[in-house]
Amino acid sequence: MNRASWRRWGWVAVLAATALWPAGLAAQATSAGISGVVVNGTTHRAAGGVKVALFAQGALQDSVPIQTVKANAAGHFRLPAGNGAMVLRATYRGVQYWQPAPNNNGKPVRITVYDLAPPSAKFQVQAQVAVVQPENSELAVVDEYIVQNPLHRTLYRPGGLFRFRVPRNIQPDGAHVIGPDGVGLTLNAQPTPKYAGEYTVAAPIRPGETRIQVSYRIPYATQQANLTEQAVYPTGHFMVYVPQAMKFQGAKFVPVTTTEGYNVYGALATAEPLLFTVSGSAPLPQQVQSAAGAGGQTSGAEGGDGKAAAAAAATLPESAMTGIVPPKTWMENNRMGVLIVLVILAITCFAYLATRARPVAVAANPGFAPPAPVSTPAQAAVAAPGAASPAAPAPAAAPPAGLGADLARLKDELFLLEVRRQTGDIDEAGYGQARAALEARLRELRLR
Repeated sequence: MNRASWRRWGWVAVLAATALWPAGLAAQATSAGISGVVVNGTTHRAAGGVKVALFAQGALQDSVPIQTVKANAAGHFRLPAGNGAMVLRATYRGVQYWQPAPNNNGKPVRITVYDLAPPSAKFQVQAQVAVVQPENSELAVVDEYIVQNPLHRTLYRPGGLFRFRVPRNIQPDGAHVIGPDGVGLTLNAQPTPKYAGEYTVAAPIRPGETRIQVSYRIPYATQQANLTEQAVYPTGHFMVYVPQAMKFQGAKFVPVTTTEGYNVYGALATAEPLLFTVSGSAPLPQQVQSAAGAGGQTSGAEGGDGKAAAAAAATLPESAMTGIVPPKTWMENNRMGVLIVLVILAITCFAYLATRARPVAVAANPGFAPPAPVSTPAQAAVAAPGAASPAAPAPAAAPPAGLGADLARLKDELFLLEVRRQTGDIDEAGYGQARAALEARLRELRLR
């Protein structure tokens, strides 16, 4: 692979580095061989008759197994040891389950397979992360989708289950799928006939978390690009990593943090498209250049099908990925809690403001009974029998100018403050002061 190709794919390779082969996952097999058992995670029983194959670490999808055996009725199998880091693959009901082969220390390895979920079953896309990087006259983009399967069954469709979108007239380089066990596979993306720019990847969604990384490139000769992210599935939130030397504009985004040469911007995802603009140029971050250079000319894979990224990722250290695409952000783990707090806060504020009303002027009469309060701003004044007619009710109070915008800004600042606290960008003392200031602003809004 020439130097230009390594520069192009170096940063993309880093995006898969830690997920593809985390340190210690693919261990050396010993001369004693590899033994283990295949278990059905849906029924919690042994899965007899399952084929188990042994592979050397590398481009797994197109590799030829070193040896294949069939588990006995009790699910037990035994394979000879190979040279170097090895990976196991169990095939059950048409789905491939990959797992690193650990050191054979006398304990059998356990491979878990699952029954298939019904076609109506759904998965959840918890978040989407995008990384942009200019390269000569192109802008390289990697979208990573964090997918969660809450079932105890595998979601799978032979023709492709997971769908994603890229800009029209743009061909994705490929899709890299990292399962819950940390093993990554590079798969081809196939266009769907229904929508232009929509593709599918035939990857099984196993119970737990699956990460799907999609890379593509768009023209960037003018050093400015307008990007649109249109979610296929409901998504919790969206984050963009932009090199610090570049400019970013997005109406629905707020700054989140700065890490490893990137500015990070976040937005709560909606059904509406998320629009943002990036401009300017920036070299690869130093840690990415170092990692790509350390890989050397170790792979003959080249071209735009994503295989170069997968091959290069196997040679890169785990530390190179740190801070670029987090393994799992605090927002992924606590998304619902933060959203519930923000929603409750917004509902409380708007409900209070909506129920406020001006006092109703009523003619003085000892026999007048005050009317029962009503929930609308314009209250009705009803006099008791024989009483003087009350004065006409005062007109409903109009909401103060700019109040909605102030509440929206306050909600965004609360969101950002919680993210900064959990990512360590602010200490507890600073968090307490900032939180107190925001609460004081909220009280002022309530008194308007």
